[in-house]
Amino acid sequence: MTLSAELRIRRDIFIEKYLNKIDNIEMMIEVERATRQIFSRRQMAHPCMVYSRKEMADSVREAIKQIERGEYITDDKLEKEIRTWW
Repeated sequence: MTLSAELRIRRDIFIEKYLNKIDNIEMMIEVERATRQIFSRRQMAHPCMVYSRKEMADSVREAIKQIERGEYITDDKLEKEIRTWW
């Protein structure tokens, strides 16, 4: 697979502008973490929702706890709230 000329140029500029200026290990670790997240999201069907099965399970567990604590809004209350937005 060959890269388009525009993509090569943009990638080279990005590397020069950002990656070549990393000067400490903490920043490099953060860039690596963010990069892994970006690439893992590209492979998922719905990246805007969750990033992994573990995160999905954690999200469901937290939602159940919120319901048990009474931290939720009913459909009727939400509908009334939405009407106040316009």
